[in-house]
Amino acid sequence: MELFKKGEDYTTAPSFWFNKDNKIVKNRNLPLMTPKQMDELPPLTYEDGETVYQRGKGFIPLNYNSIINYVGLSYGTIWSIGCPLHCTYCGNTKFIEYDSGYRRLRHSSPRTIVDEIKRAITKQPHLSVVSFYDDSFLALPYVQLEEFCKLYKAEIKIPFAIYGVIPTYVREDKIALLLDAGMNRVRMGIQSGSDNILEFYKRPTKLHRIKEATEILNKFDVFNQFKLPVLAGLSRKSMIGNLLNRDTNERLAGSLAGALIAAQNGAKIIRVHDVQETVDVLSVWQACTKGITNE
Repeated sequence: MELFKKGEDYTTAPSFWFNKDNKIVKNRNLPLMTPKQMDELPPLTYEDGETVYQRGKGFIPLNYNSIINYVGLSYGTIWSIGCPLHCTYCGNTKFIEYDSGYRRLRHSSPRTIVDEIKRAITKQPHLSVVSFYDDSFLALPYVQLEEFCKLYKAEIKIPFAIYGVIPTYVREDKIALLLDAGMNRVRMGIQSGSDNILEFYKRPTKLHRIKEATEILNKFDVFNQFKLPVLAGLSRKSMIGNLLNRDTNERLAGSLAGALIAAQNGAKIIRVHDVQETVDVLSVWQACTKGITNE
């Protein structure tokens, strides 16, 4: 930005690529930041004079109404960056290809992230949940999570959700720690129930590890403890095809079995292709469990 403001050649800025005269300029990367350097960064702008674009109005000052309209009552943030995986569908693979250091998980101190959240709450007291969008939150070392949870529980006191959970890093001790501090939601990336698809994606997490991670979350009843509806989408999935050796249009029986098992285990929303057939199966199951009537 300084080069641009001065009218100088900004395409020389390190860590940026530019399309200049139909040629890609690939500038050198600056060294990745250390935890100490991340702690020394200025606070994130949050209702600090920013503007936001609204259709028909152009750029207008950002205020609490704009924030509520865009993100509701949550505060979204990222504590850690970097991911040790190298999945083909993820943009992070390009960063790793250019600099292998991007595999390394980098993060500020627990005190820094907690102070960031406290600052946001002072500006928006109505905030009711904090959402972490890290690529691999649970890959953070236990000792760092322990310090974070101690600070968060004592100073923040609103629930938080983690939307970047890799099954490989799900551990019972970490989940227990986070739940005690106020975690109320997780989003775990499974990608597929097929070994072939996981191999195609170069996803190192194996099916048995996905199962173990799910069992850990289920043990703590993470999916149901806050009475949030669980959605299951198993219809015609490749894992059913691999299990039964059936093409996509031949997976009705397997899909119905999956829907029934999901419902029996507490799923409140079931995404299906064969609506009437699924309704029939669940209606019979409900009738058998609740008692058959003529009503």
